[in-house]
Formats: sequence, C-alpha cells, structure tokens
Amino acid sequence: TAVSMSAQTDVTPKNWKFYDMEAGTSAYENNIFWEEWGSTDWGIRTSTDFVNNVGEDGGIVYAAGTNLDGSAGSNNYANIDEANRAAMKSVYEAATIVDAGRNGTEKENILCFIASGTDKTFPGGTKSPVSMYSAAFFWYTGKNLQLDKDYRLTFEFRAITDNSVAGGVDLGVNGADYYGIDTENGYTFKQDVQAGLKDRWCKIMIDFHVTNPNDATNVFPLVIKWYFNSLLEQGVTLFRSPKLEIIDAIEYAGGKFTASDFSDVTLEEETSVNEINAQNDVIIATANGTINVIDANAPIEVYNIAGAKVATVATPSTVEAIDLDMNGVFVVKVGDKVQKVIL
Repeated sequence: TAVSMSAQTDVTPKNWKFYDMEAGTSAYENNIFWEEWGSTDWGIRTSTDFVNNVGEDGGIVYAAGTNLDGSAGSNNYANIDEANRAAMKSVYEAATIVDAGRNGTEKENILCFIASGTDKTFPGGTKSPVSMYSAAFFWYTGKNLQLDKDYRLTFEFRAITDNSVAGGVDLGVNGADYYGIDTENGYTFKQDVQAGLKDRWCKIMIDFHVTNPNDATNVFPLVIKWYFNSLLEQGVTLFRSPKLEIIDAIEYAGGKFTASDFSDVTLEEETSVNEINAQNDVIIATANGTINVIDANAPIEVYNIAGAKVATVATPSTVEAIDLDMNGVFVVKVGDKVQKVIL
C-alpha cells in the first residue's frame, strides 16, 4: 500500500512512549503530564519563556481555561488556586500505566484513565477522585521538530462506555499561538464514538506540514488538542502510545479513521481481528464531510431526511468512505443497523 511504501522516521517524544514506563505507576510519576504552562485556553498560546524551557521529552496538559469544578478560573497555571492545583494533580495521579496491551503475543504497557463518575473498571487502573470539567488533553511534542517537513500522527484508543458520544474525538494540530502549521488543507479531525465499540480499539492517522512560523518564538512546541467531549467522564479510556513520524508525503490531511489491530488483556486473546469484524459490529461515523462505514456486512444505503435515497454501496469494502456533495441530516442503513448522521 501507499502507507507501507512511504519512508517514515520516528520522532515520537519520550513522554508519549507509555510502553517504556513501569506498569502500576501514575502519569504524574512518569512526568507525562505537565503542571506548568504559559496559557492553554482553547487557543494554545504559549509565552516565549515557556517555549524556551520546553525540552525534547514532550508531555500532556489537562486544562480548559476554568477550574476543575467549572467555576471561573484562569488559563494560566500560576494563577490557579491551591485547591484546584490539588484537584488537577489528582487527575494526573489517577491516569495509570497498566500492563494490559497485546501487540501480537508481546505485552505492551498502555495508559488508562477511569472517570470519576463511571461504574466501569479496568485491571490495574485507578479511578479519578474528581470530575474533569472539560475533557481536553493538550499533547506537547517538545520544541525540536524539523521545519518544512510532513508529519504523521497515529493515535490508538479504546473507549469503554455505555454512551455514544457525538464528536467524542475532536483532534486539532496547532503550533503555539497557531503559528507554524500549514492549515490550508484543514488539519483537524472529528469522530463520533459509539457505545457499541467498547470492545474494540480504534485508530486515527492525521498528516500535517510544519512550516516556517510567522514568529520563531511561538512555533514550538507543537500542540495536538485531543478534545474528548464528555467521553472522559463516561467510562474508561485506554491510550496506546501515540506515534509521531516524519513522512515523505501527506496522504491523510483530513485524518483517517480505522479499526486498530491492537488488543488488550480484557478482550479474548483467541479472538482475531477478522473474527471481531464479522460480529455485525458496524462502525458508522462522520469526519470532514465524509460518512465512514467500517466492517459493513450488507449493502450500505444513505437517505436524506425526506426519505430519498442519495447513495448506495452494493458491495462495500472493509473501510468505505462515502462523500456526499451536500450537507444536512442523513440516515445510514447497513443490514438491520440504522444510524442518523449529520454532515
């Protein structure tokens, strides 16, 4: 395939490599999460001092411009009161490295976050003692990325929840203060999360170009905003180590969503990916104006809100992308599964 033929150079930051961390330790112990930041608000703005102090290891920040209880707060860590600092630290301490992943027959440690308000559990995981007001993680790469290069970000996760979350994954790639990223092709990605997928790992790949910045003090660190909507408050979220690579050419500027071949110890080890795909567990989701249908076991039919059929795929492939030259509300039918989507 085009992906396998493309040369790739791994530049993943150290603090994104959960597989190298000791099972049973917290994200806080491993310095995965940063307590300090310049300003996180939704604009991901950073001060010159903050940028200059960022090293190569990268990290993650949880913040949304408010205190954890949702009251008026500050988007600057230095101005947050001690009670909210303690609450934020407890979130970081609850995120746990667990010996739960299976990469083929080899074990692979992953990151586990269990929401405070869920009855779901996961072996080795730690339940958060406080609620996250707005479930956004900002992933910082560190400041030593090369300019004028194409990059691919690969992100794999499993959401164990009884609730479907519209826009459950809202991914945006930005340079600090929005500098340094070629956004001509729209390097953002949105994906619904379906409750029926709680026994499956999902995979997102998104490509982007790092350009010369308008302001050299603001280009680094690169920031990836993972906004999980209410997902992080509705169950267990598992993260495989994200991967960041330099690639030869951009293929997935708008992002690509697929089923992952990764597994974990709570899923039946003898169940292969192909067997899972055959269990009538069809994924129907939207991203960037496209209806994505994965593992369809029957013809795909798409209807508009008036009941008129607007698209048909008689013999769908494993991953079928349906582009409609129109916006609105649509109904997707695959066998006995019917789902409403919005473009």
